[in-house]
Amino acid sequence: MRMKHLAGVLVVGLVVGVSGSVAGQELSPAALTRIKGGFDKIEKGQAREGRQALVAEFDQAAPELKTAVAKKVAEQAEPLLKKLDGPRAFQLALAVAAIHDAATQPALEVMVSHKDEAVRLLGWRGYVWTDPEGQRDGVREQLIAAKSTGASAMWASLASRFEKETSSVIYGTMFEMMRIPPLARHGMGAAAADAVDAANLALLEKSLNDVCMKIVDGGDEEMTRSARGALMAMEYFHRNGQAETKNKVVRYVVEILYCAAKSYELEAAEGDLAEAAKQLVVDADLLLRRLTEKRLSESLDKALKSEDPGSAVVLVAYDWCEMLSVDKADVTKKYQAKYRTKATTQPAKIAAPPAKGAAK
Repeated sequence: MRMKHLAGVLVVGLVVGVSGSVAGQELSPAALTRIKGGFDKIEKGQAREGRQALVAEFDQAAPELKTAVAKKVAEQAEPLLKKLDGPRAFQLALAVAAIHDAATQPALEVMVSHKDEAVRLLGWRGYVWTDPEGQRDGVREQLIAAKSTGASAMWASLASRFEKETSSVIYGTMFEMMRIPPLARHGMGAAAADAVDAANLALLEKSLNDVCMKIVDGGDEEMTRSARGALMAMEYFHRNGQAETKNKVVRYVVEILYCAAKSYELEAAEGDLAEAAKQLVVDADLLLRRLTEKRLSESLDKALKSEDPGSAVVLVAYDWCEMLSVDKADVTKKYQAKYRTKATTQPAKIAAPPAKGAAK
């Protein structure tokens, strides 16, 4: 289930005080009643109305009371999310993810490990949201700015869940989590930011083989799309890393380019998966140009317009290997398709290899 980036209320993180109060401000009995009413609706099956009531309460609260509302919602959402599933869990998760305040972290932590894929995705979306206008901080930025245990818990969850996650859709948002916004990264200090980057890059490295095999051999359209997020994370690590990191990242981009090109060839350049693979090839090629400031003598555009674009695009990947001194034989052997065979007409659905296991 692919979900668009969540829109929601924008807030500034405040210091949370005692239950129901922030910086000396207490929620009125009427506000507490409205919040309770929202949760009652969710539990009784009027989940959409309940979600709208909770978000409206936050939206309409005075600035100095927004974090108090967020904290109260999180307190009640945390235990409820542990027992709900289906539409009720989804609507409650939508509400929490739309309240962009660090006080929601306890509920977000439950969401990112929920058995429902959509709820897990919303949990990471709640963390990763950034204001498109740059006026407000999202939850991730608030936690980083506070330099509290909340930020450490967030990165620990990313590490833990990254290794357990089975949803290709969610990988894309987890890759996005790795890209710390410039101002937030600056506020962390160089040493702290580098430590987080090193840990996240290690996660990406550990997952690269699995990601690439899902693209080239699994026929996984969602992972093929999510891998574009991996490319963006790689560009981030290249920009902020030392020479050794930069060299490794370039190699990883080449590997993704090859796997996308091979998937495109296997699909005989037809269908939705082929289109996703083609876009990934284009993105990887552009990224290599930016990172290396080099260009191939035979362009990707020319390959895509050839009589056999699939095979031609694979040759483009090999050309990049040669230009960047990457052993193409090693890459070919490493990502050899076993489950998929090249289609000559509209591709049939090829059985994907068994999943590693269910999400916990």
